Amino acid sequence: MTEKLEIITKANEEHGLGSLESLYSKGIIPREKKPYIINYKKSVGPYMALDKKEGHSYLLDASSQIASLSLGFNPTALFGVAHHYEAWTNEKDSENSREIIKAFEDFLKRKCGHQCLEVSYTNSGSESNETALLMAYKRRKFTKARKVLAFEGSFHGRMLTSLFSTWNKKKREPFQIPGFETVFCSFPQLLRTKNDFEATKKQLELFENSNHRDFLDLLNKEIDKANLDKENQLYHQELISLKEVYTEIQKEKIFSIIIEPMQCEGGDKYGSSRFYNLLTILAKSQGIEIIYDEVQTGFHLGRDFFWFKSFNMKDSEGQEVFPDYLTSAKKSQTGFVLAFNGEKSINSEINYTSILRGFYQGLISDQQKEKILHLENMVVENLLKLNKKYKEFSYPRARGLAFSIDCENNEQVMSFIKNRFSLGLLIYPAGDKTLRFRINTAFKKEEIEYLFNALDKLAAHIFNGEELTIDKFFSPSKMNSIDDMYKWHEKIVLAKKNGIKEEDALAFASDFFKDQSIEFKVINSDNFKEYKEDIIQIENDTYEPLRRTSIEKFERVVNTRAFVAIGLVKDKKLIGISFSGELRSFADERAMRRVKYFEHPGALYMLDTTVIKEYQEQGLGRYLKYSLELIAISKGLDYIYGRNRDVLAGSMLNTNISLGAIPELYASEDYLDDLDYRDVYIYRSNLKWPSLNEKLKMKISRHPYSPLAKSEIDDDFIEENMPSLINKVCLSNFISNNYIKQTNKLVETLPKDLRYIFSSSGHSECMDKVYKSIYYKNQSTSNKPTGVLTFKGHHFGKNSMLAHSLSFPENSHYPVKAINDLSLKKFEEELNSGEYLCVYLDIETLIDEHNSKKIDLTSFLKNIKELCTKSNVSLVYDETVNHYGLDKEWLSSNPELLPDAMIIYLGGQMGICAMKEELRISDPLMMISTWDGDEYSLVSSVHALESDPTKLNENHKLNDIEYLGDNLILVGENIPYRLKKLFSGPGRYSLSNGEINLLNEHLKELS
Repeated sequence: MTEKLEIITKANEEHGLGSLESLYSKGIIPREKKPYIINYKKSVGPYMALDKKEGHSYLLDASSQIASLSLGFNPTALFGVAHHYEAWTNEKDSENSREIIKAFEDFLKRKCGHQCLEVSYTNSGSESNETALLMAYKRRKFTKARKVLAFEGSFHGRMLTSLFSTWNKKKREPFQIPGFETVFCSFPQLLRTKNDFEATKKQLELFENSNHRDFLDLLNKEIDKANLDKENQLYHQELISLKEVYTEIQKEKIFSIIIEPMQCEGGDKYGSSRFYNLLTILAKSQGIEIIYDEVQTGFHLGRDFFWFKSFNMKDSEGQEVFPDYLTSAKKSQTGFVLAFNGEKSINSEINYTSILRGFYQGLISDQQKEKILHLENMVVENLLKLNKKYKEFSYPRARGLAFSIDCENNEQVMSFIKNRFSLGLLIYPAGDKTLRFRINTAFKKEEIEYLFNALDKLAAHIFNGEELTIDKFFSPSKMNSIDDMYKWHEKIVLAKKNGIKEEDALAFASDFFKDQSIEFKVINSDNFKEYKEDIIQIENDTYEPLRRTSIEKFERVVNTRAFVAIGLVKDKKLIGISFSGELRSFADERAMRRVKYFEHPGALYMLDTTVIKEYQEQGLGRYLKYSLELIAISKGLDYIYGRNRDVLAGSMLNTNISLGAIPELYASEDYLDDLDYRDVYIYRSNLKWPSLNEKLKMKISRHPYSPLAKSEIDDDFIEENMPSLINKVCLSNFISNNYIKQTNKLVETLPKDLRYIFSSSGHSECMDKVYKSIYYKNQSTSNKPTGVLTFKGHHFGKNSMLAHSLSFPENSHYPVKAINDLSLKKFEEELNSGEYLCVYLDIETLIDEHNSKKIDLTSFLKNIKELCTKSNVSLVYDETVNHYGLDKEWLSSNPELLPDAMIIYLGGQMGICAMKEELRISDPLMMISTWDGDEYSLVSSVHALESDPTKLNENHKLNDIEYLGDNLILVGENIPYRLKKLFSGPGRYSLSNGEINLLNEHLKELS
């Protein structure tokens, strides 16, 4: 057993409130965060560490950060993110990142069973839904259609269109733009979740022919017939709902249908497979695009990887039926849209780090399908007991990692929420009467038992008035030592970055195992015979026959040119081995000739890592593999390749992923036996970060919205920020001391009158949050205007329907108008119409105009501001460009140019909306979104702001424009602004002295 974990007390709350006060007292953010400070580095499994004045205590997160965590806090696999240089720099166009993205997309295709789908990346669940709705809008059947069809009880996010498609009126109505209301149809809830229903061939045929002139008559007859069947009133409700959908479609105002496979925020409401199948068939027969919102249900919340697969949807001929789009976020860490119709939306403003994190989390959760079913069974047993014990409970339901139970009324639910922290629980309500739970695969029997014991205590207190007895400690089952995990991964990551001497690598590994009274041994051709019989015994005891490795192959390893072979000895007995030899010597291993670096002299093949059974629960195999990798780095090797059987070797795949492995190949039916899971992953671990030359090429081609575009990452930065790189939490609820520190630093750089902020997960979401604030603050205005005015060619993102309308006003969904030229006269005429709520200006585009001598920027903006003030129209600047170093300070810092709000996309998964106090909504939770950004994106962005970029100047003897490989290098004095802005100029990128010298050497060669 591991040590007991202290449960949070008032001391944690007092410390949290004191820490948050530095943001609250200045009004920087609303008073809406949970009164605790998260400690990423000490959080473990299902337990969230929360700081107090001295030390930390724990909370059992039975909501898994609102379904964002599949594997818990600091899971083994997600340490692998830190091993990728590209994760630290948000570089998505390197060779490695392209491989990861392809592997992720291939994985998603396998999980959907659809090889032709396209993947479009976004920054959040709401942005995913907005992107899918926008894609559907562009393909709409009825050109005048502007409305979405959703269902009562739905929740689809908090950007404008997704919010308007959310049923909760308290969330939706304060921001509702007249004329853009979503149409809501009834949702036929499946109350007996054990008894699902599938559509019959006859039912499918009826809805496939919904364009037939007699369809409505036939549907009405079916409704009447179902009404008479008292045993199947659910089918009657489903038909009523489907008729409502059909009727709305006939009005030709609907451009898309959006639905959750299980309504989550609305109260964990299930629907039958039959309903979803018939709805999808109806949408397709009517030519209306249908979106399945799996933001919360995807990535194994239920039994299947995607919830919609459990519906087994087919047409009347038995062919599988898919939605047009599927949206995801939360557990996928990034957002994305899967288009089964082959459409794709390219978005450059994304966070590669989260894509990598999401892929690893999805891949490893998929290795634990059987564990998820085991957890469900444990939950169901306890949930039914709890329901039986208290008459106030009803409708217990569970599937996969999700479960819920209803109370009699909202007052009872809120009593559970009020008392949850006293027993160290994080749980949330859903709908009016539902207690909702989202566990993860880090939960074990001990956590399930504690959770239900605590719920029992809370129920006895709330329902029966019994005294609430408080526990002081959690007693978890054995978990990873988080201190050891950070110790090892910091060592290996820095070794990949800087290199390490072989004697230092050996000493580090030896000292680690010595502390556990285990002897660390290097095995070579000289001492191999000493361990030969023990190796044979380990293989026979550990593996089924087809997975045993012959002793001849172990001997081959120690006789190759490049190899690492190590063992662990306890009481003079070999208890663990890890062997890898030159890849080219293992051409007989299936599929290895197909790998990318088969002929590379610095590539190893990972033959085997295993520990005898009695030591397997101690994590020794993991640290043995870590030792092998560290030693391989010290030998100057480049790659380690290996094979892991799907699911059956899931624990070893987990370890390899934790070292940043790239799944290079997926071989189906590779194992020729009758066991389940015969496929295999062939992975590659890179042992070095890019060279100076390779980093320079990345820096030249890197997208300007990379947070660390201006600065390099040093060792201290890596050690300090690895925890926030690995763990993504819901910043709408919990923030860390580092988040507070970095936010204060960022805010200090803002104009003094614009230091009231909302954070967002992306550029596009900033547009919606600023508009919502302005709209809400003008709600008392009679005949409130709703329009937005801008200039053509300005860019504001494109992954919300509002952002897209602003960036591409010729295809606008919302009331946006763009003036074709920079005419102040036309601008004034438009404002005088009284149609406009606000003006959005993209400062980057205006700077371009200024530098091409078309306008005097200061004078132009001064006039714009005066006209907006005169017309009582709010002025918004997008100053993202100035965050990336094109000017010494924000244009907004000039009092004569000060806007009402300023938008800054920080890069990655973080944006800031800074506004005047009179536009700030201080009411808690009014403007939140689940993530509200990403801490690492914030930290890296502030780090870049603080850096002092080295600039190319006259001392560096670089002339004009040259080429390095396929990359354009821009140097010298007389470069056009559009080109200069991308590389040199005032310094969007920093160059170290080494990089400058390297550039000079290349230029000498070229000349």
